[in-house]
Amino acid sequence: MDMFIGKPELIIAVSGVFFFAYFLIRLLDRILPSVLAWPLLMPAISWVLYALWEMYCRVQQYNIRVELLFIKSFGLFCKYRQYDIRSFQAT
Repeated sequence: MDMFIGKPELIIAVSGVFFFAYFLIRLLDRILPSVLAWPLLMPAISWVLYALWEMYCRVQQYNIRVELLFIKSFGLFCKYRQYDIRSFQAT
C-alpha cells in the first residue's frame, strides 16, 4: 500500500485496470453471458475517489495520513461484500 501513498498517478492506473476489465467484460457479454461486469465498478470508483483524495492531500501538502487508518477497515468491508456479490445470479 505504501507505493500508492502520495502517488495519485499510480492510483489512477489501478482504477484504469478495473474500468478496462469492466468494459472488456461488457463487450464480451454476448460470448460469456454468465460473467457479471458490474461488480468491477465498485473497486474502480473507489480507486478513483482515493486518487482524488491523494491529489487533494498533495496540493494542500498535508503530512498527517489519517485516512490510512481507514484503508484496512475498507479492505475488510470489501472482502465481506465479496461474499454477498457471489450470491447474485446473472440475468
